[in-house]
Amino acid sequence: MSIQAIDEVLNRWFIDRQFRQQLREDPERALAGFDLTPAQRSRLFKLKKESLPKSALPHADSKRRFQMTKKQKVTESQLQQFARLQAWVMSFVCAMLCLFAAAAATRIPLYLETADYTRLIGVILFALAAIVGLVDNIRTHIWLWRLQKEIV
Repeated sequence: MSIQAIDEVLNRWFIDRQFRQQLREDPERALAGFDLTPAQRSRLFKLKKESLPKSALPHADSKRRFQMTKKQKVTESQLQQFARLQAWVMSFVCAMLCLFAAAAATRIPLYLETADYTRLIGVILFALAAIVGLVDNIRTHIWLWRLQKEIV
C-alpha cells in the first residue's frame, strides 16, 4: 500500500499549492497522514527545498529531460510554454480522432443491419476513447490556465 501512498503524495503535491509549501517547510507534518515506509519517508525528507519547485506542472518530470546545450536548465516559464504547446498539439490530435470517430459512426446502421457486432463494438469503443481523450485534454487546458493565473 505504500506505493499507493507515494502516488497520493505526488498527486496532492501536483494539485495543492498549500501542501507543496507545507512539504517544503515541515515535511514530517505534511506526510503524517500517509502510509509510507520509513525508507520512503526518509527519502522524501532528504529532498532539499531547492529541489521542490514552487508550482506544479503537468509534466514536471520533463524538467530533468530537457536541458539546454550548455548544461543550462530550462526555466519554469519555458517549461510552461512547452506544456501549453503540447496541450494544443494534443487538442489537434483529439479533434482529428473525434472526426474519425464521427465518420466511423455513420456506418453504425449498416453494422446493425448486417449483425456485424464486432465492428459495431469497435466503432463505439473508438468513439468513447476519442471523447475521453478530448475531455482529458480540455481538463489539461483548464489546469494550465489555472496554473498560469496562480503564478501571475
